[in-house]
Amino acid sequence: MLAARSQDAQLAVLEVQGAAGDGPAQLGVQQRGAHDVVEPHVLDVPLGRFYYCGTSHDGRGYQRAEGLPQHAEARGQLESALAMHPGLTADHPYFKQPKAAQWLNAYRSSAAREKHLHNHKDYQFYDESLERPNSGA
Repeated sequence: MLAARSQDAQLAVLEVQGAAGDGPAQLGVQQRGAHDVVEPHVLDVPLGRFYYCGTSHDGRGYQRAEGLPQHAEARGQLESALAMHPGLTADHPYFKQPKAAQWLNAYRSSAAREKHLHNHKDYQFYDESLERPNSGA
């Protein structure tokens, strides 16, 4: 679901939903870069993953680009757009409702978290680790 579009037609911020239609994670996309699975408030993934996508649109050939100076400007643009459109927080009033609180607890379970933060095995064409490859973490 498209949540917001920046002034730049080449940059969009998307709310990402899992296969079951769940999830408050965000994905920033632009012409040649993507900031993937940024979800600081519920799943504790504040920095997400940042890829240089080149001309690929299906995950094949994506390269991790955290810390690479040639992609710093694009990453900055994506982070600025994501900051302007923060995702849901666990203390959002919606999650005070019993069914929503139940969903939130299930969504935060280890199995659900892994399912949401990673592609299905048939679509794992690139590095989906949450470590920071170029920062030594």
